[in-house]
Amino acid sequence: MNAAEVVLPSAVVACAALAAGKDRLWLSAAIAMALLAVQPDASQASALGAAWLVIIALAPMGGAQRGAAAVFAVAAMAWSWLRADPLAPVADVEGIMELAWRLSPLAGIAAWAVLIGAVSTPLIHSRSEAPALRAAAVALALYGLFSVLTTRVGAFPVPLVGMGMSSILGLWLGVGLLAALPRAPRWAASP
Repeated sequence: MNAAEVVLPSAVVACAALAAGKDRLWLSAAIAMALLAVQPDASQASALGAAWLVIIALAPMGGAQRGAAAVFAVAAMAWSWLRADPLAPVADVEGIMELAWRLSPLAGIAAWAVLIGAVSTPLIHSRSEAPALRAAAVALALYGLFSVLTTRVGAFPVPLVGMGMSSILGLWLGVGLLAALPRAPRWAASP
């Protein structure tokens, strides 16, 4: 199990909803960023950093605080890329899209279409009137997109398509939490 892939999607939704609701729980994202940068896991650090930048942009905070948080996110993302990953790539995890393409270009195109469609699912809520829901939707979609994009520049597990349940479980837990937000009175009416 890749703990980051299981936990981060729900954490992104929770942090975005809480930050938009004027809670300061976005600080927990800073701790997660630091841990991912130290691990190293450049893929997940970049995905979380991208989501965190959305959370920072939409959270009600002062300009200096917003700037410091953004600089920290970008620095942690950059630092995570400077650290070597000690794990060797596995063809059916990191190279699954190439394997699908070699099997059949149609299979490769279908795999990419389904993958992009799945990580875009949270955007259904991006036009919500509730700022917490809107922030969480955009942040989760961006997290998913960056999880996919990093596989094109490094040997990282392809989410949802590669072997393993971590990203499947994690993304859908995040989508489930996002879908539950409108039913929670605190988030549905957050300012």
